[in-house]
Amino acid sequence: MWGSMEQIHAPEPASLSFDIDGLSCAGCVARAERALSAVPGVGDARVNLALRRADVTGTAAPEALAGALDAVGYPAARDSFALDVTGLTCASCVSRAEATLRRLPGVLSASVNLATGRADIVVLRGALRPVDAADALTATGYAATPVSAETATPADPAGREEVALRRDVILAAGLTLPVFVTEMGGHMIPTLHHWLMVSVGTQTLWLMQFLLTTLVLIGPGRRFFVHGIPALLRGAPDMNALVA
Repeated sequence: MWGSMEQIHAPEPASLSFDIDGLSCAGCVARAERALSAVPGVGDARVNLALRRADVTGTAAPEALAGALDAVGYPAARDSFALDVTGLTCASCVSRAEATLRRLPGVLSASVNLATGRADIVVLRGALRPVDAADALTATGYAATPVSAETATPADPAGREEVALRRDVILAAGLTLPVFVTEMGGHMIPTLHHWLMVSVGTQTLWLMQFLLTTLVLIGPGRRFFVHGIPALLRGAPDMNALVA
């Protein structure tokens, strides 16, 4: 029974292809293949001299494969790239985003910065495209796009987010102020309350407050529902879900 449960929860074997540096002959290929095959979890390992490429099947971690090749003098080629990420609001968002990236094939390390909205990823060269990493992160609720080294800077996402937040705060304050004044002002100035009841009327006042608060929710407040509700449905609520 316990054996069957272990089989159910065992990681599924996967195929991973990546580039190798330093190969120059058939003997290099044989040594690289032996090094890979000796890694726990490797089911099959093939190295192509012409393509300078390894094809590995099994459950071994990319870090273990890279370490084995480094040890025998045929290092696994590495690449690094960055993603612009939006929708990050707290440390738990960062943890979930990093966990998602680290589960992708060939990822050696992944670090997400909440302040800049940037993810920095190191992968085995040829194992993962930036666009595929961005799609995987977007599917978890954190919209991501590959960073162009020529045009983008790490501060861009945070700057855009700050501008959007400032705009939404100003709009929300403008819509909420009349509601606050008409509802709470009468407690401070009784004559204001009597004047509103006589000149505007209770029903009209309530209708005005309803319309203004609705505009706040579907306008600047929409961000909390757009990000919070999907996070709640995924079973990973964040601060947006709490506010919503």
